[in-house]
Order: sequence, then structure tokens, then C-alpha cells
Amino acid sequence: MDIEETFQVDNEDLSTKFKDLQRRLHPDKFANKSPVEKEYSEQQSSLINKAYTTLQKPLDRGVYLLEQNKVYLEEDETIAEPEFLLSMMEINEEIESSNDEVSLMELDKENKLRIESIISSLKDAFEKRELKNAKKLLIELRYIMNIDNKISDKIRHLF
Repeated sequence: MDIEETFQVDNEDLSTKFKDLQRRLHPDKFANKSPVEKEYSEQQSSLINKAYTTLQKPLDRGVYLLEQNKVYLEEDETIAEPEFLLSMMEINEEIESSNDEVSLMELDKENKLRIESIISSLKDAFEKRELKNAKKLLIELRYIMNIDNKISDKIRHLF
């Protein structure tokens, strides 16, 4: 994608580069070319889509950056900090018990602030090459994003 390998990504620049690459390599441009060129175009277009999707999302981007540094985050990896886990349980209970738009919107607002805070901390951790801390923060972000999805689902189902 020809962007700097950092956690902080300029989404506008990323989008521009994605569109430019897709414009040049999209399979439709190779409809009248040889089978080898068509296949190459399809493969490259698929890779570009995957890269763009990965880089757009902070969680996926962070996992990718860890992997580039030979640090791996397992799908079922959790946090051992009781305080954090307790706070996640409490937030989940609040979501379950909330049945009005005002309280759900407030939970959503609070959760968005948590996401912003973790993303800011991740930016710092990656800049300082504190990969162990970045991994811990990504696990926390995964929990918080799960909560974000639960809130959104509940809002959609109630309203």
C-alpha cells in the first residue's frame, strides 16, 4: 500500500492509495488480456482489498504490526487482570439491563472514549516499540470492541 509501517494511519491517504491501486490492477482492466495477466490482476486486487481492510481497523492493524515483529496474538488470548475483567463484566451487565435509548447512548459514548484512549495508548506503545504493552492493549481493545458491538446490536434491536 506504500504507506509507512506505523500504527498511526492517515485514513484519507490510505483510501487514496487503495483507490489508485485498484484503478490500476482491477480485474476488469484485464478482461482482454492473457489468462496469466488476468490471474495476476485478480490475485493482486484481492491482496490490495485485504491490506486495505486490515489497515483501516485499529485492532487488525495492530495485530498485523505485532506479527511483523514476530509477536503473535492468539484468538483466545485473554487478560489476567481481575480489575479489567471485572469492569468488562460490569459493563456487559449494564448493557443487558439497559432498555432505553438514553442509557444505551450513554454507554456507547463512554465506550467510544475507552476505544479512543486505548488507540492513543497503542500509538504510543508502537512508537516506543513496547510490543508487550501493545499486545496487552490489543487484547483490551478486542474486549472493548466486543462491547461496542453488543451496544450497537442492542440499540438496533430495541429501536
